[in-house]
Amino acid sequence: MKILITGISGHLGRNCADLFEESGYEISGISKGDHSDMNNCKYSKSVDICDVRQLNALVEEPDVVLHLAGRLRRTDTPSDIILSNVLGTINVARRFPNSRLIHASSMSVCSSKQTVYSISKLLSERAIEVLHNDYVILRPTYLYGHYDSNSRIAKIIQDLSSGAIPTIGNGFESRDYLFCRDAAEAILEIVKNENIHNCTIDLGTGLAYSMYDIYSRIRSIWGSCPDPVSEDDEPSTPWITDTAMAKRLLRWRPKYDIDRGIRAMIEEAR
Repeated sequence: MKILITGISGHLGRNCADLFEESGYEISGISKGDHSDMNNCKYSKSVDICDVRQLNALVEEPDVVLHLAGRLRRTDTPSDIILSNVLGTINVARRFPNSRLIHASSMSVCSSKQTVYSISKLLSERAIEVLHNDYVILRPTYLYGHYDSNSRIAKIIQDLSSGAIPTIGNGFESRDYLFCRDAAEAILEIVKNENIHNCTIDLGTGLAYSMYDIYSRIRSIWGSCPDPVSEDDEPSTPWITDTAMAKRLLRWRPKYDIDRGIRAMIEEAR
């Protein structure tokens, strides 16, 4: 089976590329980013999904498209985010009408505090529902893990590694943290089950942890750590995922609890 991964150089894309390669799938990937440090860069091409001509130049007709490309960096402008997450998704859906399309949205679409990013992800969901006949929309919660450099957990570990004092927002912000390898495992289960069509599935652990709790768990594994710096961020509604559909349809449960995931990241950093 041929799998095309958009955003293959990203956090989730790399985890999926590793897992699908291990599982014997024929994978290829596209990304606007740099592939030079990827173990499986031989599968990757530099393609901007916002450019229809570049997409149309692809000769592959995959059985499944894992649409994982998107923009979220703090340096991204609102127009960058809308163009990539909405227009890019429309282009992918139109370019591969005969492929099964698995789209990574975000649990942020359910947040009471909407942002340009969450709105762009909601619009991308609606575009896929209108434009494609065979899709699965995934809403993963807060991802962290291998190849991660942007999550709060990753940044704390980076600060500790460099001798800097970590910041933890207001400390009370609670999130449902999902190890990225577990998210990739869920996507693999969807690919294997061809009877799952035209639905939206939330992915998470069903548990939420504050940043104070996360830092305490990191400290217990790392050893001696400085006290973190807290900031006056606005409080937000905790992200707690309803995992019932993922368990029922995919027979999937996360293998990494928060302590195992943090330990894996610390061991990788050291």
